[in-house]
Amino acid sequence: LADMVELMHAISVALFRRRRAMAGNTSGTVLDEDSPWLHTLADNNEDSEKARGTVNAYCFNIVLVSLQDSAILENATKTSQVLDMFAWWLGDALPRALARNNMHDFPADSEEEIEPAALRDETELLEGGQDA
Repeated sequence: LADMVELMHAISVALFRRRRAMAGNTSGTVLDEDSPWLHTLADNNEDSEKARGTVNAYCFNIVLVSLQDSAILENATKTSQVLDMFAWWLGDALPRALARNNMHDFPADSEEEIEPAALRDETELLEGGQDA
């Protein structure tokens, strides 16, 4: 499991560095010599999104198993890698999932508004469920 965490973390680092470089959010360069799999995962098209979804699913499974493994949790480096992967892949998947479910117009404009908006939505959902 520790080797799998190391491998998935390395893949994730390479992928998200490349995506940031392609988006112009970093001073890193995009090399044409990069691996074909990295090109496929990093591109912004339907095939790439599908490929990232597959890697995302594997990564979340590794995260889930790792957070239940005492050997991983006792190793600060491995735990940090697992949490890095969780944050990166959740950050990649969540906006797409919200957009697919027409929830991309979330009312919160700032971090301070997120919790009250989420609680308000949860209260409305719970109250709506009680009427049924």
